[in-house]
Amino acid sequence: MNARTLLYPLALGAALSACGTTHHDGHYYMEAAATPSASGNSGAPADVMAEMMGEMSAEEQEMMGAWVPFMEPGSRHLGLSATAGTWNLELKQWMRPGAEAATSTAVSTFESFAGGRYLIERVEGGTPMGPFAGMGITGFNNRTGRYFNLWIDSMGTGVMSSEGEGDDKARLIHFKGTLDDPASGGTSVFRSERRVLDENSFLFVMWMEMDGQEFKGMEILYTRA
Repeated sequence: MNARTLLYPLALGAALSACGTTHHDGHYYMEAAATPSASGNSGAPADVMAEMMGEMSAEEQEMMGAWVPFMEPGSRHLGLSATAGTWNLELKQWMRPGAEAATSTAVSTFESFAGGRYLIERVEGGTPMGPFAGMGITGFNNRTGRYFNLWIDSMGTGVMSSEGEGDDKARLIHFKGTLDDPASGGTSVFRSERRVLDENSFLFVMWMEMDGQEFKGMEILYTRA
């Protein structure tokens, strides 16, 4: 990939910035901006794209065209965005198989980002070891066809990453991923589930492994504030 190829998504983004987006049947579509351009062009997406792509070779047009479905938000992104807002959290955590659950509370704020393409979560709460702060990014990758999540928090200095499958409205997503394990000096695997119960509540459950045995390590009930 050369430098010019890397500019294609930037050029496409410039074209889309002149257009609004509307939602219909779970998908986003481009619509013309209301203000005509200085050149007299109506500002319609088709006109903007035609002008840009008319100056490109056939190969360059093909490359540019490949970015359109990759960039377009769809029903899965809209489903994630539906949880934007502030939530009260009830947490249960298990340190090992068969252990008693430790309970705590926290507050989470979800923000839809980049035109609904990503969902950013920020959490603040308390633990037996002191205050807790965390931040995550959840999205759906149109190229891979998979959901993903990245998470960082005050309990470590690394990144927990996972990806997985889910329905087309993001109501139920199964993730698998890895996280740092300082005790072993390496990483450990986990799986998690994000399940929407109704418009005002959803559940996050995470299963860990210890000595080859899987156990529930965390359960969080989110209730809209």
